[in-house]
Amino acid sequence: MKNYLSLFILTILTINLVAQDITVTFKTSDAGAVIDSFQAINLATNDTVRLKGNETLTLINLTSGIYSMQNMKGSIFPNPCNGSATLQFSTSADDDATIQIVNASGQLVMEKKLPIFAGAHSFSVKFSGPGIYIVLVKSSNEVLRFKEVSNMVGMQEASLSYLGSIQQSLETATLKSAPTGKTLNYSTGNNIMYTLYSGKNSRVIAELPTTSKTFDVAFYACADKDGGNYKTVIIGEQVWMAENLAYLPYTTDSKTYSRTDPCYYVSNFATYGVLYNWSAALTACPLGWHLPTWNEWVVLANNLGGAGVAGGKMKSTMGWESPNEGATNESCFSALPGGRWNFGFSGVGNGSWWSSWEDNKSVATCVVLCWRNSMLDIDWDDKYIGMSVRCLKD
Repeated sequence: MKNYLSLFILTILTINLVAQDITVTFKTSDAGAVIDSFQAINLATNDTVRLKGNETLTLINLTSGIYSMQNMKGSIFPNPCNGSATLQFSTSADDDATIQIVNASGQLVMEKKLPIFAGAHSFSVKFSGPGIYIVLVKSSNEVLRFKEVSNMVGMQEASLSYLGSIQQSLETATLKSAPTGKTLNYSTGNNIMYTLYSGKNSRVIAELPTTSKTFDVAFYACADKDGGNYKTVIIGEQVWMAENLAYLPYTTDSKTYSRTDPCYYVSNFATYGVLYNWSAALTACPLGWHLPTWNEWVVLANNLGGAGVAGGKMKSTMGWESPNEGATNESCFSALPGGRWNFGFSGVGNGSWWSSWEDNKSVATCVVLCWRNSMLDIDWDDKYIGMSVRCLKD
């Protein structure tokens, strides 16, 4: 009786754990606008895929479930294992194959590319430590996926070794067809950031995938006085630039500073944009956009759960010094540590952005993000300092 009950419970668990892949498409209601292309990034792994505007993206959930032997047409055993398992599968034609081991966080542990001849094959797979892993086998138009549990003690180097061909029916060991269109792997809890392009306009969206959907995307023109175009993102009811302003009418000499005359400083223009003194920041934003007030920065912080955690949700997951505490970029603000100009360029450990509110003739408020914490710190500094600028839609 106990054996039957255990089998019944295992069957229910297996059914409930079957992976639910998610499809994502985009459309726009903007008159005359067409989505030319879009890019999707898994913010936890930085895996990226680019598609045409009318294509469908399939998000493959690596950790929410398993496929049964009948669906998978292959095997990996034993499961659970003590750190080493045997992978078996077949292909119906000669092809190049990629075999990947992915951990429960969606991070790629090992990848190996090799030519595969038609027939059944056997591999020895070693996992790097205890935990749940996904083993993926990809050919040019097919994919095989397994969930494997490693109960090993300690750590070792992940590896894959070919054991040779085996006598096995192709009928029970053929790779299953991959989803149509392009795919992106993700694990439950990963945020996906989409960047959509329509002519000169671009829009950024982030989500925690839970179900298939079609996004209806609005685009906002954001072009500076030199004709440079910027990505935009909606946070709460505010529409922000999703990258630093890079308007540069001229370059100010590094030894020149002023609290009243506009100054424009450049260190790494392509990555961080321009650093503006407060006078320049007041007039640099594109038409229809403005330098945020102190209150508008506070609204942004509140929309992201408060100043104590907002910084982490605003910081890019890459480009900061370690540990880049709390960085998820789930807001798509994509903040980078652009540093500041203070009688010369000073480091990229922090990022700072001007506000339009002045404390007195010498000092104005600003926002600071740091690699060491998740805070959005509202501060003040001398107006001659060069800082980054993010503009807010009027």
